[in-house]
Amino acid sequence: MKIVSVGKNAKVGKLSIKRNIVVTNDVSSVVGVDIGENGEVVNLDAEGNEVMTPEAYTAKLKQERLPLLAELAIFKEQLNEIQNEISRARIKREVTKVEELSLQYDISSNDKLKNAVKVLKETCFNVGCGVIAGLITTL
Repeated sequence: MKIVSVGKNAKVGKLSIKRNIVVTNDVSSVVGVDIGENGEVVNLDAEGNEVMTPEAYTAKLKQERLPLLAELAIFKEQLNEIQNEISRARIKREVTKVEELSLQYDISSNDKLKNAVKVLKETCFNVGCGVIAGLITTL
């Protein structure tokens, strides 16, 4: 698998490949930049790229989500103090979605989780509970 391929006799002034994560079972088959015969790249910026196995990516996601899970525990305690049952139920429904996604460790779950946290915060503000929305700072 090649991320970028610079052709034969090609000259590239500046090439940036930043913060990419490639998840594959065969890490040895990944080539970041393939430069053809007599090809030249003057300035290459390849900061923050990672190649991982599915198991390593799962472990990375678990580690990254630990602070969110801690914040959700505090959030749920504060949620019980909301007097309006309808508002509390709406927020709890969104919290459940966030919790379920935070326990999934696949490639697509990260974007879904970020969106679910965004919806949770918006729901809190919409029902007049913006103060507890501020408890969730992760993501």
